[in-house]
Formats: sequence, structure tokens, C-alpha cells
Amino acid sequence: MNETMNASKDVPIPVALLLSTKGKRINIRKLALNHYRKLVSHIICVYCGFGIEGVLEVAHLNTDRTDNDPTNWAFLCPTCHRMHDLGLIRTDTVREMRDHPKTVNWLLLVKDASAKATATRQKTFQKRKLQVAANKAVATRRKNAARKVVQPTS
Repeated sequence: MNETMNASKDVPIPVALLLSTKGKRINIRKLALNHYRKLVSHIICVYCGFGIEGVLEVAHLNTDRTDNDPTNWAFLCPTCHRMHDLGLIRTDTVREMRDHPKTVNWLLLVKDASAKATATRQKTFQKRKLQVAANKAVATRRKNAARKVVQPTS
């Protein structure tokens, strides 16, 4: 009987069985989504910022799929997940980026927007002012030309 037990210990256990409890498969993605939705409002790839939630994957940072501790999870897009699994993205980098979520600083994109908008407004105002003056001058010339034609010369 000991031989059978020893032999059974040498047989590798499939990952699907390790991820199950009481014969039911654990949905890691669902657990991770529930965990991280409590912390952040919008779940994105922690490395590149890709934001389509249905495409994101749960990466096990220590590459052990049986370690289902939330500190071992990070949401990555498929590309970043593969790069992490291949060692192209370091685990400590992913952890650092996961623990310090990205914030968008829109001022970096619109740093000169106010000055540009003001300059454009001034140019538009000047053009309109000149157009009004030109239209008034044309109307005056036409009026004067019409008077000269109507009035008889003595």
C-alpha cells in the first residue's frame, strides 16, 4: 500500500485540479475583478494602460497559478502578460505600477491651449472687425455712386 501512495506522489497533479476546491473550478478572473473593483473605479492594464476590461488577463506575478493571493495578481493586457511571462517586463515593475495606479495629467497635453485659443480668438475678432469695416465701406461707395447717377448735374 505504501508503494501505491509513493507512486501517486510522483505523478504530477494537473493544474486544473490544483485550481479547484471541492471539485469546483475557481474563477480567478472573477475573484480578481471583485477584489480590484473595490480599490479602483476602472480596471486597466497596469503596465500599458489598455482599458478594455473584457480583454484583460489576470497575471500571477510569481508565475505559480496555484498561488491565489490577491497580492500575486495584476491585470495585464495579453501583450504585456506574454512579455511578463517571457521576462521582458520585470515583476517588480508590474508590482510597482499596480500599487501606484496611473493618473492622467491632461495639462501636459494642453499646456499651450489657453494661449493658442486666446490668439486664435483675437485673430478671428480682428478679421471680423476688418470684414465689417470693409462691408461698410463698400455699402457707402455704392450709396454714393447711386446718388451721383440719380442727381442731375447742372
